[in-house]
Order: sequence, then structure tokens, then C-alpha cells
Amino acid sequence: MKTSAAPSRASCVARARARRARRARPHSRALSEDACARACGYDPEEKAREMLSRLLTLSATRVIMAQADGQGNECSEDVNISKITSVFLDELERRPMTGNGSAFVERLMASADGDTRLAAVRLIEVRRTYAEEDFDWEEVVEETVKLCEKQRLELLKDHATKSLD
Repeated sequence: MKTSAAPSRASCVARARARRARRARPHSRALSEDACARACGYDPEEKAREMLSRLLTLSATRVIMAQADGQGNECSEDVNISKITSVFLDELERRPMTGNGSAFVERLMASADGDTRLAAVRLIEVRRTYAEEDFDWEEVVEETVKLCEKQRLELLKDHATKSLD
């Protein structure tokens, strides 16, 4: 995995604006951010930030559960489930993670159990470390663009085929 630091919010915003400016054409009917937010109910970049934050929180949760349960545990018939894994799974079952994942961490932090609060602090740190050091942001963008292009071609091909029938 790539070990480069995650780009800062300011640099991401600046690059996104530059990309939008390059894509914008005078005759384009592209929606402004405000118009898109009104039409869709959210700003697309804000929604992406929320979903990526939730993904990082879920990933950090899985890392902590795997560490607590022991390596190789997933293939064993005699599965060892740690107390922390049980707490995480119970909390996720009661209230699935929504939004950016912060509410899940806040609920863990509010627990009366000291081990659960420590696991929540660890979750915060693992999430940050994963975002800064392990998550390959460039690969995500590249693969997402490839997937969208593949889907576009398949949909247009299907549309053309149905139109000719």
C-alpha cells in the first residue's frame, strides 16, 4: 500500500475547483454547486467526504476487531470473539453506522466501560493513521473513474442494442 500522507482539505478543494474549471465550458449546462445541492438534497463533494469518513471508520473498526480477536481467527472453527469485538458488533447491530461515523465513536466514548472507551480512542487513532498512511486515495479515484467508464459503455451499448431491435 502507498504510504504517502493524505492530501490536506485545502489542497483537495483547490484541485477540485481547478478540475471543475477545466471541465466547464461556456455552453455547458452544468449545475452549480448550489443548484446541485438543491436538486439532489446534498452537495456531492460533501456527501463523498461523509461516505469516505464512514468507510474509514468501518475499516478502523475491522482492524481493531481483527487485532483483538487474533490473527487467522476468521478461518478457525473455534472462533475467538473478544469483548471489544462483541461491543462493536452489538453497537453496530443496535444502531447501524450512518453519517460520517462520528456518532458511532461518540456512543462508544460515552460507555460506562473503560475498555470500550479506550477502544473508541484507539478507533480514532487507527482511522487517522489509515487515512494518512495506508489508504490509497489516487487508486480510489482512478478505479472509480474506470468503473464509471465501464458502466457508461455497457449502458450505452445496451441502449443502442435495444434501440435497434
